[in-house]
Amino acid sequence: MSALVFLLGLLPAGAQAQEALADTQELIRAEVVRVVREEHIEVPGTTLQVTVQTVDARTKEGSVLTFEYDLSPKLRPGNDVIIKRTTTIEGDVYLTYQDRDRRVLLGVLGLAFASMFVLLLGKRSWRTLASLAVSLCAIFFVLVPAITAGYAPIPITIAIAGTVLALAIFMTHGFSSQGITAFAGTFLAVGVSIVLASLVVALAGFTGTGNDAAVYLNVTTRGTLDLPAVLLASIIIGMLGVLDDVAVTQAAIVEELKAANQAYRFKELYRAAMRVGRDHISALTNTLVFAYVGAALPLVLLMSLMETPLTYLVNQEMVADEIVRILVGSMGLMLAVPLTTVIAAWWWHARVPQGAPAHTHAHHKES
Repeated sequence: MSALVFLLGLLPAGAQAQEALADTQELIRAEVVRVVREEHIEVPGTTLQVTVQTVDARTKEGSVLTFEYDLSPKLRPGNDVIIKRTTTIEGDVYLTYQDRDRRVLLGVLGLAFASMFVLLLGKRSWRTLASLAVSLCAIFFVLVPAITAGYAPIPITIAIAGTVLALAIFMTHGFSSQGITAFAGTFLAVGVSIVLASLVVALAGFTGTGNDAAVYLNVTTRGTLDLPAVLLASIIIGMLGVLDDVAVTQAAIVEELKAANQAYRFKELYRAAMRVGRDHISALTNTLVFAYVGAALPLVLLMSLMETPLTYLVNQEMVADEIVRILVGSMGLMLAVPLTTVIAAWWWHARVPQGAPAHTHAHHKES
């Protein structure tokens, strides 16, 4: 938590002055009341046709705004939309479709997630949700503003990663033997993964512009950000959740093995826990790979339509940086299991003498 307080102190006290824009823009929420007409227009130079809808939408103040829409799926009465109204310096007003308004839907989905979480986990869920909320605040209100303000991404990301891991583990599992050994194993695995990822990013010559968002970020910040460092920071943040999960599980396995058989020594604890850990590695590696492939499915489809040799497609930065995320994340996962197991086995072997109870903290039944 001290790292979080320190990082908050790094942020600039006030926002820098921005240049005034000639045009003013305003985002307006409205509800589609009717589709005035639909036209099928052929795209010049191709045989493709697009459907252009002219739509009337009513704002909450009651005024009706008319705009054109040429995307899919088609708009229908009752759809909530966001419209951008641009007023030029000459006083001309232009209305353009911005996006569907999904805020209510996302709120309901988030509430359903929280309700299911609380229902299944009982009292412990509140600690988990609290640690998740604080961790997200650390990322969005400390890490993001610090990087955009020009601070070096890597040191800040490492500090945030340590803070997030501490919050996630200790707020959820308490400051117990299980939590301490899980945190130590995870932090060591993250440290090794950071070194590995830094080496790969440097050797591969990544520019950090492998996706559209990074390109827009570079343009918006006028090239002032270190995009390769931002890429590395994103790899670090992306691996935290899965490493936390596997480390806590391994620490719990060692603790339960020692409780079941107090005669277990260090080697026996390690070997028995690793038999379970290897299965966990297999399952989570599959989860990690499929999660990345699923997120990149449009890119995979695009690659399948190209006539370029596969080796050249894989070499492109937009693909290569995703491969690096998968491989570094999986290697960090594989490191976390033996590291956490070694630490936990040593901890329980050193702290619990033979014949003594293995549990050093009480277990309470949670509803």
